[in-house]
Amino acid sequence: MKIGDARLMKKLNVNTVRKILKAKKTMTKPELSEISGLSVVTINAIIQELVDSQEVLKLKETQSTAGRKATLYAYNGEFELFLTVCLSQEKENEVVDIVVANAFGEAIVEERKEVQQLTLSFLIEALAPYVARYSTLKLISVGIPGQEINGRLTMIDFEKLLDVQLEKTLTERFQLPVILENDINAAIIGFCTSEKFLQSESVVGLYYPDSNPPGAGIYLNGKLIKGKNGLAGEIKYLPVKQNWETVVTATDIEENIIQSAQSLVSMYDPHHVVVFGTHATVSVKQKIEERIEAVFPAVEKTTVTVRQGFYAYYVYGMICLSLQRLNTQYEVSLPFSFKQLTI
Repeated sequence: MKIGDARLMKKLNVNTVRKILKAKKTMTKPELSEISGLSVVTINAIIQELVDSQEVLKLKETQSTAGRKATLYAYNGEFELFLTVCLSQEKENEVVDIVVANAFGEAIVEERKEVQQLTLSFLIEALAPYVARYSTLKLISVGIPGQEINGRLTMIDFEKLLDVQLEKTLTERFQLPVILENDINAAIIGFCTSEKFLQSESVVGLYYPDSNPPGAGIYLNGKLIKGKNGLAGEIKYLPVKQNWETVVTATDIEENIIQSAQSLVSMYDPHHVVVFGTHATVSVKQKIEERIEAVFPAVEKTTVTVRQGFYAYYVYGMICLSLQRLNTQYEVSLPFSFKQLTI
């Protein structure tokens, strides 16, 4: 075997053991060997390497295996931490929710900061203490009610962040990888993960916040559909009569939800439609179902779901995306429910 091939094989084997331990949390060497298909000799070498780096912890507890004592090994959740930041608006304030989570997606710290107008300097000052305190941070993920295009926040609900180079600035300031994600896209990931949908199932989500125009998220074949510039789902630009710059009545919003749902069903033929926000009522659900059935009477019905709570799915989705970026099998290994988040 060539040297390069041997190194690649070793890396693959280490990643296999790493993923198994992250999913199971604690295991013995014989159990790792059985599940991974790797020899006991290979497992011994990998575990020793991971223990030496403190990525894996050797536990004192032992259990009986075939009449002998076997040492348990545990993945060290704090070996790789990540910082998740969710930006939102609540009444008159702009909100920054901060979560420091471990490799299992478990929140270690949660904090909320509110300000009348969020600025880049305020955000940096809010994050700096966490970066300084947690030396094993590997990633910063930021959820935004907008979109960064060509490196700038050209679409954002926060006036003081408009045209800011957010990803570039945070990356240079904290010397960590930074990922940005739109809030409704994150919420769709959170919703699909919490509902345990199959990757083959398609989902479109509509979010109607109380104080800003709506947005949509599109999830097909296990992937978010963002488009060339990340504009997929910007339903406020659909050619409908609603002008979001003027006063909008509850009746206007309800009709817009129904029209937007019909448009997305026409384009993507999803298994599921979910509507988020305070306008997501049982009445709206019934009217969407009636409209879809009237337009497409001969097809299998699309499942329509309404969720007035948006924020828990948003935060949960950002955690899922962060774990995915850290090469974690989050579809099967998340040991917690989004309901456990206190934010």
